[in-house]
Amino acid sequence: MDENVWGERLRRVLSDAEARPVLFLLEGVAGSGKSTLAGRLRQLARSLGSAPLCLSFSSSGAPLAPESARRAPEPAAHRTGGVAALLDQSAPAFLLAEDVQRAGPEDLAALRARVERAPRGTATLITYRPEELPLPGLPFGLPAAYPGELAVLRGRTQPLSVQQTRRMAFRTLGSERSPHRLVAHVHRRTGGIPQVVHDVLQSLVDAGSKEPCFSVHDVDAVGVPVRLAELTAARLHALGGPACRVAEAAAVLDEPVGTAELLHVARLRGPEGRQALAEAVRGALLQECAENRYGFAVPLAGTVLYEALPGPEREELHHRAAEVLTRRRPVPWVHVADHRRRSGRHRGWLRAVERAAGEPAAFADHDAAMRMMKPVFAADEIPQDVRGRLALRLARNAVLTLPSGRTAEVLRQIIASQGLAHGFRGEIRLELGLLLNSRLEDVQGRRELERAVSELKDRPELAVRAMAALSNPFFVGSPLRGNLRWLERAEQTAAASGNAVARTTVAAARVTVATNCGDPEAWHHLEQLPAPGQALTDREHEHVARSLGNAACGAVFLGHYRRAAELLERADKFTATMRAPFLEQCNKGTALLLDFESGRWEGLAERCRELVSEVGIRSDAQLVLGQLALARGEWAEAERWWPQDRGTPTSFAPGVPYASAVAGCLLRLALARRQDELAVQSAEKAWTRLRHKGVWVWGAALAPWAVEAWTRTGRLAEARRALAEFAEGLDGSDAPTAAATLHWCRAVLAEASGEPAAARAHFTEASTLFARHPRPYAAALTLEGAGRCGLAVPGAAPEAVRELGAAVAQLEELGAPWDCARVRSTLREAESAARGEDEAPARPRGRPGYGDKLSPREREVADLATAGLTNREIAHTLHLSPRTVEHHIARAMQKTGTQSRLGLGRAPRS
Repeated sequence: MDENVWGERLRRVLSDAEARPVLFLLEGVAGSGKSTLAGRLRQLARSLGSAPLCLSFSSSGAPLAPESARRAPEPAAHRTGGVAALLDQSAPAFLLAEDVQRAGPEDLAALRARVERAPRGTATLITYRPEELPLPGLPFGLPAAYPGELAVLRGRTQPLSVQQTRRMAFRTLGSERSPHRLVAHVHRRTGGIPQVVHDVLQSLVDAGSKEPCFSVHDVDAVGVPVRLAELTAARLHALGGPACRVAEAAAVLDEPVGTAELLHVARLRGPEGRQALAEAVRGALLQECAENRYGFAVPLAGTVLYEALPGPEREELHHRAAEVLTRRRPVPWVHVADHRRRSGRHRGWLRAVERAAGEPAAFADHDAAMRMMKPVFAADEIPQDVRGRLALRLARNAVLTLPSGRTAEVLRQIIASQGLAHGFRGEIRLELGLLLNSRLEDVQGRRELERAVSELKDRPELAVRAMAALSNPFFVGSPLRGNLRWLERAEQTAAASGNAVARTTVAAARVTVATNCGDPEAWHHLEQLPAPGQALTDREHEHVARSLGNAACGAVFLGHYRRAAELLERADKFTATMRAPFLEQCNKGTALLLDFESGRWEGLAERCRELVSEVGIRSDAQLVLGQLALARGEWAEAERWWPQDRGTPTSFAPGVPYASAVAGCLLRLALARRQDELAVQSAEKAWTRLRHKGVWVWGAALAPWAVEAWTRTGRLAEARRALAEFAEGLDGSDAPTAAATLHWCRAVLAEASGEPAAARAHFTEASTLFARHPRPYAAALTLEGAGRCGLAVPGAAPEAVRELGAAVAQLEELGAPWDCARVRSTLREAESAARGEDEAPARPRGRPGYGDKLSPREREVADLATAGLTNREIAHTLHLSPRTVEHHIARAMQKTGTQSRLGLGRAPRS
């Protein structure tokens, strides 16, 4: 149904007394949003001056008129003799009757008479649950004799989509606490029924969580909402014995299944079984989820039945479920194992576990595999070699998927278990180290990888893989020289082994190191990697795909944007042929960062929030979201995306390039707030980390703001030393962004040293280089610097004004209002000085030129106030006094009639 069409039809009828009458029939299962939609139509009717009569029917069938009831000690419908008398008394133009499936025969007759004799200019809206109608398909109890001129519109509310469920979760829990895995689980378990989704999400809020985000486990722990539990219990009690057995079988299977499988588990057959299934469907407990496949419309409802089953019955149903699943091809051994364990058939469980260990496809459902693994490692009867194979499959699957937070804990328990073969232990430890790296726990990950190298000394292919991982320069705690030693060791081990996979592993690692460190030979190394379609083992395929993604990320930080896009396209071709959600998500994050740097900001924030909502790597998206917020002047929002401790980024940053970028942004924020000493302290900490790492190309996002922090506080000597260190570190590297940034830093130092001409030259060169990338945001900021310095150079003021105007235009096009306001303020002062006028010329007599609309200055102040900046922060941005800002805000609020600063954002533009 189209709500807009219904609203327009209602508007037309209530606005014209001669319009054809209309009947809206709105059906939908319990909790599907009928009342919400009806409420919006009721509000529309009131906005048109109509006084709708609103009725709802209680579980006893009694009609209630809520608005009348508020004026009387008992419901008006009761006092006046039912719906018929109430309609005679009020003759409403718009009647809303909800839940008519509960209405008694007399009230249904009155409603039926209303629509059969509907006068012109009237509308009636009836809502009902079709599955609870006494006579299916007849909301009025009997067929209604609809008159010819009555327009009848029927609609059905639909379950929420995954995207709509995600939006509800974002509103209720917050986007950063609503990972993709949780949203998908909530949608699957609730069937997308709005009321159930709301109740589950609210239960999560009430229960709380100490973790950064809610998990699938949290959803399962809060149980079944009371509304759903009572509705399910009532429907179950209305069924006969065989139909109850069918529903209980469906609860144990916990997935839509065919008729034969369902009836086998329910111990029913033939006509009796089919009749029982039909009764369960008519009773709205089960539904046909797909053609000839039956299950619960709301899977959570099955939990109510499952938890009420006596133990012996539950065990028998699980046994029969396992029998059914073993007849499928391929056999889902992980699920068979779960049913056999729950049935108490211990030997059968052990056999299913062993079969699962030999089936790679068994671990496609990571959560189901995790559920199977926990009891496996608590059972001494499972042979150690079976445990080892299972653990290895779980670990390998986890590294490339988006595993739950408990996976690493389970793998640690496996490694610590007694009797695990030494070879299994080393290989599982290798996968654990890689998993910890992917979860950004690089200190623990490095420790596990170093131990794995020792345990795998007799297996060079795997040992080389651990060494290659340790050579990745993204490790925060390890200096580059340490990474390079591991790369050298990996090269030697691979060469000595003669193993082709080991050689591919080393080639991929060399590409990661070279492209992230600005090595001019990086692009030559890339050419040595296998091409898509070339015959490779699964391991080689994974190494190449991972390396290409790492290279694309490195290319973005270096400033090679065209190459970064090409590498992402090449990486996607590799990941498209393998199940590797983790690598796919990493590449998505790199693409977001590339879009930000390249100036493609439209819709970027929404794409970033979508990635943040998923479990796994978030750093690219968080970095971009914070920078977008900073450019808009939403400083509190920016800080939300950059967790920090006394000005230093904390667990957010997974590697040095991200840590340096966030540190640079936080420095810029501190400088904008005039927190100069805090900025200096943060600059020194970040610079120390950069120096320890030794990958100087990653300092591009940090250096200009660090130099500004030192120069603003008079520490010119420190700025010069850091700048010399930065220049020396960049010597011989292929890093366009860092090369342009070097000019930016020299410009900042020259400006602070009283050399505006030299500063202008360096700012201009930096802006030209950034524009060549293209990196438009940095190009605009450095063009601003060139214009600002040009104002102090004799004879350069006219060109400087043009540069400032161009910077404003570029920043406006990007969508950076905070920067625009700052540059406009400088430009306004320059233009005023050029005319020989004061900043605030005397206003001519008579009515102000902007009337009751905001002036450009008031609009600038209002925009920054709406973004959340304080008066002092706005004053710093616009070069005004806090008192002047206070005056502008007071004038803006007076003109717009708003009572709050946030309301200024809705003011009309002049």
